[in-house]
Amino acid sequence: MKVDAESLKTGGQWLGAASGVGVPAFTFFSSFPPPLFPSVSLISAALSGAILLIALAWNPKADGPDQTLPRIVRQGKRFLFWSVPLLIVYILLLQFTTVPIPTEPSTRLQIGFGTFDWTLTEAARDWKSSNPSLTVTQMIKKEAAFTQDRIAILWQTWSVYLAGFLLIVLYFSGFVTWTSGFALLAKQRSREK
Repeated sequence: MKVDAESLKTGGQWLGAASGVGVPAFTFFSSFPPPLFPSVSLISAALSGAILLIALAWNPKADGPDQTLPRIVRQGKRFLFWSVPLLIVYILLLQFTTVPIPTEPSTRLQIGFGTFDWTLTEAARDWKSSNPSLTVTQMIKKEAAFTQDRIAILWQTWSVYLAGFLLIVLYFSGFVTWTSGFALLAKQRSREK
């Protein structure tokens, strides 16, 4: 495969622009991984590289004369538009279905869906009924000792795994749409130069 100098120049500009967006995104995504899948940041790094390569290799159809924005820009905007609500829902669900460990604030425990009765076990409902002002953190401190293995004492196992599954799906969806959107916009930007 023969590569000309112009292709290398354009590809280098595109890669530089894409990595300028990728570094802050990687920082965000590596700081807030789902607790049931903490090594996801390694997969995210590989996935972002794959997304960049796919975007680099993708050659969209030619735009019609009546198009005000190139197709690649419209697609990038769609990805970015959907990434924002996905990331907002992810962060809200992360706050609602996880608890930081007091001794390690950067590490979180996966719990069920807060203190709703349908997600709690009988032991947790007893704690809640005997002391209605009891917080999730206080319940965990009294019963689960801030270890993931003991969370099932307070939250039904299915609710813990459902909350974790939703976090993982939202995490990957937000990551893929965010990275793809900026990769497509960076590709178009490098094509214009």
